[in-house]
Amino acid sequence: MRVVILFLICLLPHWASADEALERMIERYHQEKTNDYLHKQSLAFLSHEIGVRLLEGQDYKAAIPYFRTALDIDRNLDPDDPYLGGRWTYLGQAYVFDGQFQKGLESLRKALQVDERHYPAEHLNIGIANGNLGWAMIRSRQYRQANEHLQIACGIFTKQLGEQDPQTLDCHKKLNVTLKYP
Repeated sequence: MRVVILFLICLLPHWASADEALERMIERYHQEKTNDYLHKQSLAFLSHEIGVRLLEGQDYKAAIPYFRTALDIDRNLDPDDPYLGGRWTYLGQAYVFDGQFQKGLESLRKALQVDERHYPAEHLNIGIANGNLGWAMIRSRQYRQANEHLQIACGIFTKQLGEQDPQTLDCHKKLNVTLKYP
């Protein structure tokens, strides 16, 4: 019991400072988001970072508009930017965790499309995008479609990372879930 109390006493200042840092970031975000914000790369980075912190804190609904802002800015600055795949991925994950499966799947499909335009078929990013889409399809109980994407992901992970890599093993666990449901 003493260890738990000591642990909590030590962590409280860090949690408080993390919350304060996030509040300062959000305040700065609102100051920078003016009528012409679509040309502000710095706002895209800030908005994305806020979204990531909110996602990590499981405040999925709050994360979504920040990811949308980052995506909107980056699409405005360079609609063919290969990093847009990552922006779509984070937005899709936030939607899925928030229970908005259709929007999440749509965003994750767009992430895959971006990656497929910019990387060869066996590239790790293609595996990650397929894995994310397969994971989301499992969550939305679309097992057959999830299986297709996870087979691609697992194949790429096995080739690129090896059979014993944690990401490969996790992919195979998810793939096994899809086999339980016809």
